[in-house]
Amino acid sequence: MKKFIVLILSMTMFMMLLSACGFKQNLSKSGEFKADEFIQMIKSDKIEIKSIDSSSVISTVTDQKYIDQFVKNLKIQQWQMTSLPDNSEVQYEYVLNNGKANIITFKDIPYVQLEIKGFNFTFKVPEDVANYLNAVKK
Repeated sequence: MKKFIVLILSMTMFMMLLSACGFKQNLSKSGEFKADEFIQMIKSDKIEIKSIDSSSVISTVTDQKYIDQFVKNLKIQQWQMTSLPDNSEVQYEYVLNNGKANIITFKDIPYVQLEIKGFNFTFKVPEDVANYLNAVKK
């Protein structure tokens, strides 16, 4: 029951965020989330990848082709909002759009946490997306 309440509250906050950010057109007639404007919001001219263990930047990407491919590889349209499993261990933090958006990855589970404009959202992502995000080359 607690997870259900957390999920409902998270979804409500997410919808409020989308409305506040001008995403009023982002739901199709079927209720499916359209991620186009959301993707534009997290697009960046620089991506910093930080190790949670040391809080140090382990990689910085500024190549626009790579950044565009990175955003495509996230497959945001396939993310499912949910709550984070117990005992989840943080692995990496991707700092996007000069810190306006962060993606936190977790070890051995296909979940991410998205921090944007002061709001935190947890998503289950496809396995290949989780593997892509956690395969950081130092």
